[in-house]
Amino acid sequence: MMDKFTFFWCLIIVAMTFFFIGVYKNFAVKIGFILWVNNRRHNGEGIGWRENLALLIPLPNRQVVMDEALLQRRIKNRSEFLWLRHLLIFSGFVVIFALDLFLTFAGHYAHHYFHYEYFLSGPGKGLLKFGMELSGAALFIGLSLGMIHRIVYAKAEKTYVELKLLLLLWLVTATGFLAEGIRLAGQPNDPLMLSSFIMRPIAQWLGTSFSWNWPVLADGVWCLHATFAAAFFAYIPFSKFIHILSAPLGRSITQNGEYAYQKRQRISEGLL
Repeated sequence: MMDKFTFFWCLIIVAMTFFFIGVYKNFAVKIGFILWVNNRRHNGEGIGWRENLALLIPLPNRQVVMDEALLQRRIKNRSEFLWLRHLLIFSGFVVIFALDLFLTFAGHYAHHYFHYEYFLSGPGKGLLKFGMELSGAALFIGLSLGMIHRIVYAKAEKTYVELKLLLLLWLVTATGFLAEGIRLAGQPNDPLMLSSFIMRPIAQWLGTSFSWNWPVLADGVWCLHATFAAAFFAYIPFSKFIHILSAPLGRSITQNGEYAYQKRQRISEGLL
C-alpha cells in the first residue's frame, strides 16, 4: 500500500505539470507578447545587444513590486477592510509556507548533511510549530473574511476575487488544522502539544470524547490536506493570482507610453 509521503510526491509531480503548463500559457506567452510590443518601440538600431536587452527587460521597479504585489495600496484605497483581509492572507501564507518548507527540507533531507537538532528535536521545533499555527490562524481568518465578503458582495467583487482559489486555500488551511488536531488527539503526550495554542484544547476534547483510530484518521485527513494543497498549487497560474508575477514585471517593462496606460487599466486590483 502506498504510504502518505509517496502519495504526496505523486501529487506534487502532477501539480507541477499543470503549474508549468499554466505558467507558460498565462504568464510566459503574455510577457512574451509585451516584449514583442516593446521591441517594436525599441528596435535596437544603433545600440548594442546589452542596451537593447536592458530596454526590453529592465530590472523590476522595486516601488511597483512593493506597492502592487506586497502592500497592494490600490486595495487599501478601495477599503481598509479589504486591505486587512489581503494583509492577513498574504502575510499568513508567506510565513507558514516558509516555515513549512524549512521544517520539511531540514527535517527530511538537510539533516543528513547539517545538524539542525535545535529545530528538529529541541525547543526550536516548538517555536516553528507555534509560528506555523499563528500564521495559519492569520491566514484562516483572512480567508474566512474574504469568502464572507465575496459571497455577500458577489456582483461587485466578481471581477477582483477568484472564489475558487479562495475556497481551495481555505480548504488547505482548514484541513491542515484538522489534521494536526487529530494527530495530537492520538498523541496526548506529544511534547509539541504545548506549542499548539489553538489545536491543543480541541485535540484534548477529541481524545477524551471519542475512541477512534486516531493514527489512521490522521493519515487520511493529512492526505486530504495534501490533495487540496496540490490542487491549489496547480490552479495558481490559471487564476488571478498570476498577477502577483505578471503585474510588476509587465509594468516594469512598459512603464511609459500608451501601452503602459492600457495595461494599468486592465490589470486586476485583487489577488484573492
